[in-house]
Amino acid sequence: MNEVRTEGEQEGSAEFWALFQPVEAALRRYVAAHVPGYHQAEDAYQETAMALWKNFGKYDRARPFQAWAFGVARNQTLKSRRDAGRDKLVFQEDIAETVSDRLEACSDALDLRRRFLNECMDRVSKENRSLLRMKYADRKRIDWIAAKLGKTPNAVRLVLFRVREAVGQCLENAARRVRDMEEVPI
Repeated sequence: MNEVRTEGEQEGSAEFWALFQPVEAALRRYVAAHVPGYHQAEDAYQETAMALWKNFGKYDRARPFQAWAFGVARNQTLKSRRDAGRDKLVFQEDIAETVSDRLEACSDALDLRRRFLNECMDRVSKENRSLLRMKYADRKRIDWIAAKLGKTPNAVRLVLFRVREAVGQCLENAARRVRDMEEVPI
């Protein structure tokens, strides 16, 4: 059955997305820090996103969205941890709180690093991004990549080395720019 959204619901959806998108990565990290196991963390993150959407009407726009979202995430992760309470991998509550507090404190820095990495990766050729994806995202072996590309394993290693060096240098330059900006008195 297709639902027809009213104009007000569409505006609410656009507002939600505009607020949710900038905090999505930090929220995902927050949930992953509290819930053991990749699949459990993904489930908890999806539950958190659904809870945020369902309760968006209760959001007080005078408060920062990220703080509200983290509060909802905290409740969802506690529920997930309760559900997995017999699992030996579950952190003790005080350890989870410490991780949570530190993750919230460094969330902006992690987002900045991710932005720099994305900017640096945009400078890498499409072919070399594909090579990096095969090696690190798809976790393919060098000999498999070499056979797929029709190159020798040593040639693939050399290209990977050069690309990693270029991305590393780009990241160092970005970090240096931030440090230089922080040192300039306003």
